Amino acid sequence: MEAKELLDLFQDHPVVQKIANRLRKQTRTKIKLENGIGSLVAFIAAAVGREMKGLQLFVLNDKEEAAYFYNDLLTFYDEENVRFLPSSFRRSGNFEDKDNDSILVRTEVLNALTAKEVGMVVTYTEAMAEKVVSKKMLADMSMPVIKGNKLSITFLESLLGEYGFERNDFVYEPGQFSIRGSIVDVYSFAEERPVRIDFFGDEVESIRYFDVETQLSEQLIDKVVIVPDLSESTDKNDNVGLTEFLGKEATWWMKNSLLIHDRINSLKELDAGEFLITSDSLFRTIEGNSVVEWGPELFFRGEVIRLEAEVQPAVNKQFDLLAGHLLDKQMDRYTVYLCSTNDMQLQRLRDIFSDKGHEVNFVPVEGTIHEGFSDAQIKVCIYTEHQIFDRYQKYRLKTSQIRKGRESITVSELQNLHPGDYVVHIDHGIGRFGGLTKIDNDGKIQEAIRLVYKNNSELYVSLHSLHKISKYKGKDGEPPTVSKLGGEAWNKLKQRTKSRVKDIARELIALYAKRRREEAYAFSKDSFLQDEMEASFMYEETPDQMKAIEAVKEARAQGDLSENFEYYAAKKDKNKNESRIRYLERMIRTAKVVSDESKDDEVGLYNTVDVYFEDDDETETYKIVTTIRGNSLKGLISSESPLGRALLGHKVGDRVHVQVNDRAGYDVIIKRLEKTVDDGSDAIRSF
Repeated sequence: MEAKELLDLFQDHPVVQKIANRLRKQTRTKIKLENGIGSLVAFIAAAVGREMKGLQLFVLNDKEEAAYFYNDLLTFYDEENVRFLPSSFRRSGNFEDKDNDSILVRTEVLNALTAKEVGMVVTYTEAMAEKVVSKKMLADMSMPVIKGNKLSITFLESLLGEYGFERNDFVYEPGQFSIRGSIVDVYSFAEERPVRIDFFGDEVESIRYFDVETQLSEQLIDKVVIVPDLSESTDKNDNVGLTEFLGKEATWWMKNSLLIHDRINSLKELDAGEFLITSDSLFRTIEGNSVVEWGPELFFRGEVIRLEAEVQPAVNKQFDLLAGHLLDKQMDRYTVYLCSTNDMQLQRLRDIFSDKGHEVNFVPVEGTIHEGFSDAQIKVCIYTEHQIFDRYQKYRLKTSQIRKGRESITVSELQNLHPGDYVVHIDHGIGRFGGLTKIDNDGKIQEAIRLVYKNNSELYVSLHSLHKISKYKGKDGEPPTVSKLGGEAWNKLKQRTKSRVKDIARELIALYAKRRREEAYAFSKDSFLQDEMEASFMYEETPDQMKAIEAVKEARAQGDLSENFEYYAAKKDKNKNESRIRYLERMIRTAKVVSDESKDDEVGLYNTVDVYFEDDDETETYKIVTTIRGNSLKGLISSESPLGRALLGHKVGDRVHVQVNDRAGYDVIIKRLEKTVDDGSDAIRSF
């Protein structure tokens, strides 16, 4: 079953019904929730959210607690219904180091709250204490842009300037915009992604999200709201507390509210100026709202509602102890649910129980929560696999996702390029960066990237093709060879590289086929100790790691790794592959780009020729290839060999002298020339 289906178990929970009834019947309700342990409160709150309308705000002690609680709620609701409100600052107590990503998410949440598009918000002490702009200020500083509406580009440019947006060549940070002909790119502080607005005259023709890394348009939308950075507002009248912004209809859920009260006071003592609200003022306003508290340190006095629950026990990988505990729960008619994001972990647990002779039944759950618990009122145990095996659970936040999307941004690299720097175009090879320039494209002036190739050939790359460009990264002090624009050398180099990869793949396939044919003595099946060791690994295995693990187990199933032929064969192939890698590395260091261009009547690379040897009165047929494909037994001669070097550039009928060394040489006559090409069939020479 999926994790979100677990919420159905709590819909008729007596505590859920009691809280929902109290909140519906009266305002300013104060409830003290006793024994709110594990992730149980998140379940209770999510179920209450189904029963009633209106905003629910959850305040936890710190960012980490809030992040885990937020992820628990995301188990049952999507990101549109549950939002995370961060602080504007990178670190608690540092009121100068602002975080644009957090400001963006914060503004996005406030905008969604104004439009009543969200039902739950999770935050923490520092974020709650930070003042926000008033709804009036937010409305006044919000500029909706709607598809089909009339809007002048000149007016939009002027407005963005007044809003404090920075004009750039490329948009990759919140608060930036660019104009290219009829296209305006804007990164609003109310949107997690930048938008591309396309105008037809003074009409908004289309609005699209676009990717900051590739600069390519993605999803079509009908409306975008442009909002500047409102965290810089200096007018005291424009800044209000979060309680005033939300109003009296919001229900506050607070963990250790007394601790939150004291922490806000300590933050205020750090001289936050007008950024933070005082604890007394904040809690005085909260007094007018309904509040649900849990934890040992409570501020308000209210009706006590107790949960009959226990935390998931710590078993420290003592699986006999865990099995005994679960069997006891089953005897008490509890239903056991085990949550995991990895089916393999649950299978390992089944294998461990089976090997130890324990008949433990549990319902596997796809997805997980932060902390497991058991609830005596509805007779369920919801435990987590990561707690059983002592694995770290990582939370995710929208700020991290936004930041991750810009970590390797091509645009920012491009901003740091200087004319003359080497860049690589995936289709045309290595060229020099010639700067940004404006070009006329069907009567429209657009910005483009100018690349200079061999013989001063120029290529103009559209901003929509940035994903095809990357900065050249090679050995220091060794400048690369600039490619010839329109030539085939680059494509053939890519083709040869692909061919080498295929060769390696064929060798690996042959190796695994050989291993399959070998017979050996089989090892016994993995015991529970092996399963326990694997499951206890604190990080989830990558696909490559899993392949390696399975390969080793397959080898063990066929024989003793320390004695059998297969082990030594694999070791030999491993050494061979390492030698091949060293060979390829050496070849790459010394490789030269060889032109394969030649006139129609002249011998060139990959051409087939009939050569008459006068001294022997014999005619031989050869194909001229690169050094790594040379094989004289098959008529393949290297272009670097004496004969190959001598034949290049000559015509049919020419007598060519082949100089073998300083003392010896011979003459040949070219009888026939066939302009064959490299079709990839010539294998790389072994070593």
